[in-house]
Amino acid sequence: MLWCILVLALPRNAHGKFRPYANNGGSLAAACGHGFALIAADSQFLHGMMITSSVFDRVVPLSDVVLMGTSGCAADCESMTHDVRTEAERYIVGAKLSMDASVAAQLCSGAMYARRGFPHHMSLVVCGLDSVGFGRVFVFDSIGSLMEGPTVTAGSAREVLQSVLDGLTPWHCSSCGKRVPNFQCADDAREVLLAAFRVAARRDATVGRLVDLTLVRQTEAPLRETVLVDGLAKSTKFLAG
Repeated sequence: MLWCILVLALPRNAHGKFRPYANNGGSLAAACGHGFALIAADSQFLHGMMITSSVFDRVVPLSDVVLMGTSGCAADCESMTHDVRTEAERYIVGAKLSMDASVAAQLCSGAMYARRGFPHHMSLVVCGLDSVGFGRVFVFDSIGSLMEGPTVTAGSAREVLQSVLDGLTPWHCSSCGKRVPNFQCADDAREVLLAAFRVAARRDATVGRLVDLTLVRQTEAPLRETVLVDGLAKSTKFLAG
């Protein structure tokens, strides 16, 4: 009897098919350089075609120098955040070391791969500093495969964001003659990320008007800033911590 009740209570669409996932939107972008890492996330929360919140927080800290951002199904994001933060605390206690970005990336990859049979319907970005203080950013697919770069994007507007970032990211020639991306400072990365979100806000209805930016540096606690990006006006509000 109980089994029958549980089966009937499972989420189904109009045709009676099992649908465990929901897409609650969200877009993420991150950039890094020497001594800093910066992540930007829109704060709009969707339920179907409705905007249920415009101040939804998508970025959480994993350590003093590592941040994680999520988008997609809110239930899966919350579940993954809980699992990863639990493992991060276990690592910090067991190793007696602060977790750096590369360790956090491996932890997230393993946690997502462990759910490959019934994967989380979400996108995930990790940004932070490595053991030598250099910024690193990673993006993951639903089964834990990761990609690292100077800029990464995830979520609903990832294609628009990445195309703008590719065009605006500064480049320089290395000693071996190759062109490599190079942000001179965190302010350069901030302006590029905001420009990408301004373009995305005009072209993708799922991107909200408010963007949360969180900066990680070696010498100070993460700094958070909320920016209004609607293509017409810009305002900033600095938040503590």
